[in-house]
Amino acid sequence: MSIQNKRVFRYQVTITKFWKTDDGRMKTIELNGARGSDRQRQAIFFGLIKESLPKNLTWAYDGAASLFTMEHLESTIFHYDSTNIPEGADSIFRGSRGSLTISITLNTELHTGGILDQGACAVRYMMHIILMTYPRSTDTLTIAEGGKEAFEAGSRGRRGWIHVKPGVGAGIKIVKNRKGEDEVHVILDYKQTQFFTAGPRSDVIDKNMLFEDKDSATKFFKDLKMTTTYSNQPVTFHNFSREEISELTYTDKNTNEQKAVLEEGIRVAKGKRSDYNPKWPAVQTRPFKRGIYSFPIENLKMAPNQKLGPRHGNPPGCVAPRIRYQETRRVGESIGLLSTNPILQGFGIDIQSTPVTVQAVKVPIPGIQFQGAMVTPDITKQATWNISGKFIQPAKIPKILILYGSSEFSGKVEALEGPLKKTASGLGVTIGIISSVDLEQAYPDLSNAEAIDERMESLKALKEKPLVIHVDRNTQQTHALLKLKERQCQVITQQLDVDKALKKNSPTPIVREEYTDTSIDHP
Repeated sequence: MSIQNKRVFRYQVTITKFWKTDDGRMKTIELNGARGSDRQRQAIFFGLIKESLPKNLTWAYDGAASLFTMEHLESTIFHYDSTNIPEGADSIFRGSRGSLTISITLNTELHTGGILDQGACAVRYMMHIILMTYPRSTDTLTIAEGGKEAFEAGSRGRRGWIHVKPGVGAGIKIVKNRKGEDEVHVILDYKQTQFFTAGPRSDVIDKNMLFEDKDSATKFFKDLKMTTTYSNQPVTFHNFSREEISELTYTDKNTNEQKAVLEEGIRVAKGKRSDYNPKWPAVQTRPFKRGIYSFPIENLKMAPNQKLGPRHGNPPGCVAPRIRYQETRRVGESIGLLSTNPILQGFGIDIQSTPVTVQAVKVPIPGIQFQGAMVTPDITKQATWNISGKFIQPAKIPKILILYGSSEFSGKVEALEGPLKKTASGLGVTIGIISSVDLEQAYPDLSNAEAIDERMESLKALKEKPLVIHVDRNTQQTHALLKLKERQCQVITQQLDVDKALKKNSPTPIVREEYTDTSIDHP
């Protein structure tokens, strides 16, 4: 990647919505934060900026709050009314009347050549935005955190509501050449990613899953974005109604009349009754102050550009290295990263189309040492190991000390020992001695916090330190102190909330947080 040292202007973009509520009050809200909103919103904001800026201007935008240009702009404000806003952006108003103001103000000046400077995070961030602006401005779909992945508009393979898109992840890395000089490189990584197919909900929904296991169907579709078939109104899925849609009614806020959800859905969509199934459930939104909004499945479309997550099934498998190389080159060219790109050229950036070849580092095949014996792999059999005897032994916690600050907890703490050992055993952990201390009785002249401090300090010098579990109420602010003493005394701690984790009939204690500090040896 060769970069000319050019001056670039960075601007702060603020997009503000003005609208009138049903009771006549004017309200405002800033729509774009530092990292933007969801992918659909970022695409809308990008389209608005593209529509607003001069056609001959070289610019790059992250879909949120940062705009970069080669030419200096005076502070600029654009206004759009809900009646003349560009197509697709009307979904921002959800059917209400209002206006949109886009404010662009100068933030700072940067130099592209500064990417090699120490602490050049702002320049590297700018480079990522410049890298992905051209794919965003064409029909190529660009998504993912920070806009670091680009996918082709077409797809490969489709089954029901799922299709697979080929794309690349693009990143910037500073590496030293053979002369020891820093150079900027683009790292492209081929990806095959599954997306939900945009289109009518009744076409893409799995009827068997919906009616045989509604709870699983709800988890599958939860928080997905949709739009209605009769407008660009955004709808976020929350759950399916328990009742059939023919049984659902709502109160009209204007007339205070009870109306049928299905009948109103057919009316606003101008649909035919024969196209609607009255026995299906309704799609419902998260509860608002005004109540829950319900929609017929037939009135909804899946919004585009939504990836499948881990809960949606298995991702596509990896492809062979030779195919990955070919596809990386092909996709890189099709989205404009490895071919002529006017935006990169405008910012003085050129990406070499031939990839850099580097020498792979050979790592010796490791042996496995267990209980003093070393097992060496047989490299003639694809590095297989022949292990005799037990290879796994239980983890051991020699001692657990339970601290609690009130005698009212004593009964629950005594009942904790059995479930704790049983749960640990099921996870392959052996617990030795479990003891407990009532801090209120042991330190009658001290507050609960002072007692914790005193007890933890007494454990500091022990060669074999126990795992400390502290039991308190959710309202007591002892967790921060406990973690401070954990660091100071090098004693692992866990906090249990007596109101949640030690409820009556609760079969297993629930820990408030997982231990994440790796600087202390874990039992």
